[in-house]
Amino acid sequence: MQNFFLRDWESGQTLKDRSLELGAEDQRSIVSLLTQQVEFADVIVINKKDLVSSEELVKLEGILRYLNTSAKIE
Repeated sequence: MQNFFLRDWESGQTLKDRSLELGAEDQRSIVSLLTQQVEFADVIVINKKDLVSSEELVKLEGILRYLNTSAKIE
């Protein structure tokens, strides 16, 4: 099973690449959007942990904790 957060985190794509931009001037990257979502979260739920490797889970939790030290990660 692919870890979608890590795939998107490493993609380098923009919102426009996926037709998700808010308007012609929206030049944000997927990473920027993910970063904003994690930074402002109070609780982050990681589901389907059993479908990824332990290495991927450690990497994912490390990124999430780096971006938001105060969020509760479940």
